[in-house]
Amino acid sequence: MNKRGCILQVETIPFTGVTAGIKIFSMIPKMKTIPGKKVKLDWHPTHSGHLEDDNTVNSAEAEGMVHVPLENWRKPNFRYKIYRPLFGAENIEIAIQELNRNIGEGYNFLQFAGFMFKRFWCEVINLLIPDLINIKQLKNWFPNGDVCSERLRRYLSILTVGLSIPLRLDLIVWNENIIHPVDLQILINKYPEYFEEVESWGF
Repeated sequence: MNKRGCILQVETIPFTGVTAGIKIFSMIPKMKTIPGKKVKLDWHPTHSGHLEDDNTVNSAEAEGMVHVPLENWRKPNFRYKIYRPLFGAENIEIAIQELNRNIGEGYNFLQFAGFMFKRFWCEVINLLIPDLINIKQLKNWFPNGDVCSERLRRYLSILTVGLSIPLRLDLIVWNENIIHPVDLQILINKYPEYFEEVESWGF
């Protein structure tokens, strides 16, 4: 099966450190609600990427923007799902080329720190005063550079260019510097007609 253009969602199993911080977001009830539809998650991805062939993932790692083998996540402390987008086939090569433009650049640790701190407290405030803050349009203090979920949001947005589908609207309302893998998984679950699960590991 040719996986070129597919997307990857990965969950780190140990509930510790940075992984725990990301998962906390997914447990806030407001995170699981999309207007008009309740979306339940039975897993909480902590990493995102897309595939350029059957075993090569375009990924944002601690060492930077790199190509890594899919087998890196075929280990006991990970589980993952691969989805084939059922839209935008004509844009896949454009999206892959665009995301390859900054391969070799460093990972934006400052953006990740700003994302974790600012978003956490805004989520807490919204629990106390519902909908006071528009989470999707939060500004990150350190917008330059990339993290993994930002790249997948950009990739999917490019795939939807020229298409009049609801998913495009749900993607473009997000500031890409504040979205995280659980938000993306919520959209995947919300639109099963747009994503075909083609492989899973560790479930």
